[in-house]
Amino acid sequence: MSYESLDAGGQRLVVYLPADEGTAAALDRLTLRGPVPLRAVSG
Repeated sequence: MSYESLDAGGQRLVVYLPADEGTAAALDRLTLRGPVPLRAVSG
């Protein structure tokens, strides 16, 4: 899996990109479980 990130205004957005069909299917299963609220992550 790869990722891209965008830094803007002191905030960072990270987007994960599946590398193959198996990973894409696993991510789909995670995201189709229902809405998940966004949360702040310090780091």
